[in-house]
Amino acid sequence: MAKGAKPEQGMERKPDFYRNNFRRACLLLFISIALNLVFAFATYFFYNSRPPQKYFATTGTGLLVPMRATNRTTNP
Repeated sequence: MAKGAKPEQGMERKPDFYRNNFRRACLLLFISIALNLVFAFATYFFYNSRPPQKYFATTGTGLLVPMRATNRTTNP
């Protein structure tokens, strides 16, 4: 303690210090939860909104294999 300082002077600011840090921690926690919700929604949205995959018959070099249509019709 500094010379001439009263012991009560250091204690006056402690409640403010704890209150301010608690509020700062609550704000950071709220921001973290909000970002987690946004990322979870984005992951769910992008995972479930993918277009169906299209498959093509190709050769080993990547060229398309020519195919002809069959005379059979498929039932819907």
